Amino acid sequence: MQERLGHSSIQIIMDLYIHITDKRKEETVAQFAKYRLYNLWD
Repeated sequence: MQERLGHSSIQIIMDLYIHITDKRKEETVAQFAKYRLYNLWD
């Protein structure tokens, strides 16, 4: 991935893109919580 993106180190990749995975985790948790809330009585 490092070569494909043209970054000189894996640390650059982590610094630039880790926020994407953190945000996605938060979105997934929120979606699951919403699902559980709406399906609580099923």
